[in-house]
Amino acid sequence: MRYCREDITLSVVAIDDGSTRRSEAPDVGEPGLSCICRFEVVRLATNLGHQRAIAIGLVQLAARSDIEAVLVMDSDGEDRPEEIEALVKAARANPEAVILAERSKRSESPGFSRGNIC
Repeated sequence: MRYCREDITLSVVAIDDGSTRRSEAPDVGEPGLSCICRFEVVRLATNLGHQRAIAIGLVQLAARSDIEAVLVMDSDGEDRPEEIEALVKAARANPEAVILAERSKRSESPGFSRGNIC
């Protein structure tokens, strides 16, 4: 299965949020992910939750000048890499827009679902 067309090149910045949940994300060595030209990991000192991890990642990227666009995906297997091509196509067709993908559902702990965030 191919996740990227030949005209798509990705740099992956993974934020290790300290989660103990095991990921079912694909191996970056898979042939369908050959569009990945760089892979780096930012390891957080403590688990601050996935929303703060995303915010920290966005701050890291905002300081760089080599970023054309940002695609935020969760590596727990709920965000599907096979959607990358459609998202990139939509972003290229609408360069001033924010492109959103909608999940059918998100798996959250009961505490998160009720909004009990410290």
